Amino acid sequence: MSDIPQARDWLELALQADNPERCHRLIRRALEEMYRRRPKFKVRPEIPSLTTKQKRAAKVLRSRGWSMQRIATRFHTNLGRVSEAINA
Repeated sequence: MSDIPQARDWLELALQADNPERCHRLIRRALEEMYRRRPKFKVRPEIPSLTTKQKRAAKVLRSRGWSMQRIATRFHTNLGRVSEAINA
């Protein structure tokens, strides 16, 4: 996972650094904290993705003002799957 608050701290220290080498080192540490690390393993999804037809319907319902929770309930799924469908 990334750690943006930690990255900010490193950048604040870089601003106060007394020499360019230390400043450069702190900026590198900050950059490392801004990228997501791949997890060592992935858990198999328990809830299947929506079908293509369901994804289209979810987008239409969302454009009509339905809440994501209401859409999830309609398709017997969770918010994450609805978010995937709408934002993909």
